[in-house]
Amino acid sequence: MMQAGDDACFSGFVAGPFDVLVKRRTHRMDLYFAPLKDPMLLGIDFLHDCKAKLDLEDGTLSLE
Repeated sequence: MMQAGDDACFSGFVAGPFDVLVKRRTHRMDLYFAPLKDPMLLGIDFLHDCKAKLDLEDGTLSLE
């Protein structure tokens, strides 16, 4: 809920499925749209599917 911003209503909608290409692999998924302060928020299902590695010390996100 922190992503909703000040006085924002956290309502949105689901669209899809879409094919999302990461490197040479396509991931078929629904996309959720909502009013966020940041331009994008990746869900744990997507991060798991892409074998994501998050390095908080270096501030990097590696996919596959």
